[in-house]
Amino acid sequence: MPLDEKDRTINEEQAKNSVSVDSSLPVTTVQIQFADGSRLVGQFNHSHTIADIRRFIVVYPLYKLHVIRIVILWETNILGNVEISR
Repeated sequence: MPLDEKDRTINEEQAKNSVSVDSSLPVTTVQIQFADGSRLVGQFNHSHTIADIRRFIVVYPLYKLHVIRIVILWETNILGNVEISR
């Protein structure tokens, strides 16, 4: 079921608040694409970990109960170690 605009705005704000981004450090934008074609975009510091990206994703009720496999597009490795960064 698609979210209405109000729900989407609330979820986006909660997701942003779930990860602290220090603007005085290098910041990168991560685009997250799901199997159903939907996408999320978040900003992270280079020191953030895969666990931080997962925390950002599960704020959205739509994705909270899904199994999430994080894969880098240009690599074939699945990122399973939630403690790594960069």
